[in-house]
Amino acid sequence: NPVAMIGKVLTDVSKSILREYPDTSIVPVLGNNDAFLDYRLTIEEVPNALLELAADKLEGLLRDGEMETFRTGGYYSRNVGPNILLIALNTLIYSSNHSPDET
Repeated sequence: NPVAMIGKVLTDVSKSILREYPDTSIVPVLGNNDAFLDYRLTIEEVPNALLELAADKLEGLLRDGEMETFRTGGYYSRNVGPNILLIALNTLIYSSNHSPDET
């Protein structure tokens, strides 16, 4: 089951990061290979099952205020310092390889 595998990998990576870097602010983002099929992510599907799964498995790395936009679009923003706003974008949908309608 590829979806279960993605969930397990995200859980294992999240736990490892939190264990090895407990006092470090980590900014997780998704890449093209984090989707069930390479370059496939349907943004019209709300809630999106893959983004919901990823948000659940990245618990502890994502902050409460970041979860809502991550669950719906795979993006969020985070204040990282005085007058510094980091924006974590999901740019997969802008790729020329993006094929949301293919299965």
